[in-house]
Amino acid sequence: MSRMSPEESARQERMHRAEELLALRSKFALQHIAMGGGCACGVGGVVLSMSDIERDIADYLKDEAQRLGQHDIVAFIDAHGGGTRLDTLLYGLSDEFEQVSAQTADWLLQRLARSLRSFSQQHGGGQWR
Repeated sequence: MSRMSPEESARQERMHRAEELLALRSKFALQHIAMGGGCACGVGGVVLSMSDIERDIADYLKDEAQRLGQHDIVAFIDAHGGGTRLDTLLYGLSDEFEQVSAQTADWLLQRLARSLRSFSQQHGGGQWR
């Protein structure tokens, strides 16, 4: 049995992390989140779905990458739907045939994990990690 190189092992781990985040995103896509119910702001009945916020998350990621001069990350986002949906980014990061650099994958996975986990804690009762 042949052993994986450290680079291949790290790539497999990144793909696995992307698949976990894709599963979390998919769970949210099936839900609607009531916002403002019972708060002092008086806004009631506002309902959001994952599609309502994922464009904002993707726009934030693209803007941050542009600001930091991370052109390869901007190109990856543009090549995967321009960031209109997080699942297209995560599919690209989890695809074994996708040629994505470790730096690009790590940069995106770290920020996507933080965003989705924060959303989970705020709106999903912290039940998903």
